[in-house]
Amino acid sequence: SNDPAQALRVHNALLALRKVCKRYEYKSREARGPLNEIVMKSFPLLLPLAQRLCTENNLEAALMLKQILKIFWSSTQFYLPSGNNPDGSASSTPSPALANPSAMEPWFEILKAVL
Repeated sequence: SNDPAQALRVHNALLALRKVCKRYEYKSREARGPLNEIVMKSFPLLLPLAQRLCTENNLEAALMLKQILKIFWSSTQFYLPSGNNPDGSASSTPSPALANPSAMEPWFEILKAVL
């Protein structure tokens, strides 16, 4: 929307999410449990937002898209996030949010559009 207060809230939420993701970015696969849960819950929300931001041509949209891509990077650079086992430990299977190539394809389309 064009509401500056709403845009600021979304941008601040993205900054906070980036801080949390960055905390787990270099952890071993086994120690990334909270990050996996974050990915499962946030990526389905971040993807349509990023797709919409790609079509906007203003500074606020660019800054939010940059944060989303940094969140994506922090979450996927070493391992594709996995789901969690019932006991809370990290599973060896990929997260449903990124479980197959077709789930990753829209993210790569966003990266291609940005470049």
